[in-house]
Amino acid sequence: MTKRLLNIDILNFIGIICIIIAHTNPPKILFQIRNFDVILMCIISIFLFFNSNKKEKYISYIKKDINKKVLNVFEG
Repeated sequence: MTKRLLNIDILNFIGIICIIIAHTNPPKILFQIRNFDVILMCIISIFLFFNSNKKEKYISYIKKDINKKVLNVFEG
């Protein structure tokens, strides 16, 4: 089992909360503050990929990740 990185978990939490806030029609100032959320989530995803021990190509990793997330949306 790999050790969790608390800083990455916190950034991931902030990114998810910002994305949720964006879909609740927030005030304009809050909408502008949370402008970095999708970029943050992409950076975290790339960081976690390159720090993983998998010997998988990035494109195949992205395809599996997208399939997993899309299937979770339609299943849940």
